[in-house]
Amino acid sequence: MNKLQKSLQKLTRKERDLVESIFQKIKRGDFQGLTVKKLAGFGNIYRIRKQRIRIMYRTSPSGLIEIISLGYRDEKTYKKF
Repeated sequence: MNKLQKSLQKLTRKERDLVESIFQKIKRGDFQGLTVKKLAGFGNIYRIRKQRIRIMYRTSPSGLIEIISLGYRDEKTYKKF
């Protein structure tokens, strides 16, 4: 089991459904309605904020999106990078 799956299991069912709908939007390339922000000091890392949940992802020059981190906002959220 990878980190992303473990993080998903820690969420409530309602939050998991929310995150899965966000993943579907990302997969389609539809960022409308999402709070996306580029992280300062990191060339290609972005975060999506939805309630207390933060989803960090990285983009490649070819347009591929890789989910890096998922979890609740706390003091350690952005220190991982």
